Amino acid sequence: MNARYVICYDIASPRRLRRVARLMLTFGVRVQKSVFECELSSRERAELERKARELLDPHHDSLRVYRLCPRCTRTRHLVGTGEIPQTPASFIA
Repeated sequence: MNARYVICYDIASPRRLRRVARLMLTFGVRVQKSVFECELSSRERAELERKARELLDPHHDSLRVYRLCPRCTRTRHLVGTGEIPQTPASFIA
């Protein structure tokens, strides 16, 4: 069963930043520059984390994965520009 996640990152190197951004685009929807919403199975989440670890420098970069409960997903709010992704398209990682 899939779950929705908010994934954000802080990457020190512009090169690693671009690589992580490209990786994230294969798994989810960009909602801010370094924040993505993803609907993932546990296998897909593990794969994303494994691939991200290969790109990150653990001494300078971070990637955070927050699982949203179904109730939390239904009560998301947006203030300002943009839109809340309802049902993300299918992603192949």
